[in-house]
Amino acid sequence: MIGMGNHSRLPEGWTLGQATLAVGLLALGAAITVPAFVVLYLTVTHLVYPWLGDWSWTVPASGEIAFTGIWLTGVLLAWRGEPGGAIRPVLLALFAAGSLYLNVYAAHGSAPDAVAHILVVAAFFGYLVVGKSAIGKLRAARGRPDRLSAAEWMLHPYRSASLRSRMALWGETSKARAQRRLSVLLYAIALTQADSRIGKFPFAWRRHLPVTLRYQLGAGEFPASVEAVLTGRQPWQEAVRTWVNDELAFLDKAPAEGIPEGSGEGTREGIPQGTREGSGEGTSQGTRQGSPRAAEWPESRTVPRAVLVQRTRAAMRRWEDRHQGKPLPATQLGAQLKLRMSRDTATSLLNEARGPGLHLAAKS
Repeated sequence: MIGMGNHSRLPEGWTLGQATLAVGLLALGAAITVPAFVVLYLTVTHLVYPWLGDWSWTVPASGEIAFTGIWLTGVLLAWRGEPGGAIRPVLLALFAAGSLYLNVYAAHGSAPDAVAHILVVAAFFGYLVVGKSAIGKLRAARGRPDRLSAAEWMLHPYRSASLRSRMALWGETSKARAQRRLSVLLYAIALTQADSRIGKFPFAWRRHLPVTLRYQLGAGEFPASVEAVLTGRQPWQEAVRTWVNDELAFLDKAPAEGIPEGSGEGTREGIPQGTREGSGEGTSQGTRQGSPRAAEWPESRTVPRAVLVQRTRAAMRRWEDRHQGKPLPATQLGAQLKLRMSRDTATSLLNEARGPGLHLAAKS
């Protein structure tokens, strides 16, 4: 078979068979309308000759020429994607109805003759009208999404509704491409829910995701590495697994949660947590009553602890530079940190941020 690459002159999205059929339809239309016009011309001319004489030819010529011109105007508008207006269809219907009446009247009560003239009129006007309608539909089909069959809706209503909604959300007109993207999305969700930290509890599992992965799964947006394999024919499972694992790795940077009270276990950063109430273990100030067993760092799922320490140290330096070396009051920075984390966690962050030349003023 001849590949599409050898037919670069074909319109975009057209195959060789479709283009051949379109040319054949044009030739068939010319073959029908030309003899039909001759019959209409002779019939109407002989009918109105007693009244118009030698100018009787102007009636069929004016009517058919005007009809053809208005029809070609509609073709041009449909080709350019512009609305046709309300006057044009009215005029087309008027010319077609007038020609039909004259041809039926010319039969003089003979049923076979009347039917024959009706067929000729319908062949001439009907072919042109249907052809113009087909051009408009082909023009509109370029931006129209593929339809799901009735069997798909009956056998898989939920999947069909999900696919149709995703096609509308993504602005995707191809059902095949939308199905491929939806398969990738469902596979990524399955990998995410397989993680013990996420789970499969309806709706609640999304709250445990890193913020970037939550957005990507909700909107159906994929990183460049996944988009690259989607455009080709190569397998995409490995790229999706790598993407999901990289996003879930942000959860590993959060301190361990759920450590029982009194245990000597510490977080990954080496900060002992879970000390007994009122004891001095783990921090310089102990754990106050009602504090969480395992404090969480703000943005811990997206920002490493080292970055938080660096930011705190930068804030302390800016304070000392602005106040001629005066130490930063622990109560000022600590109070702001404690709005976002527990007292013990804020204290350990401040202690770690202190370095050479950086000091905290004693609490008054």
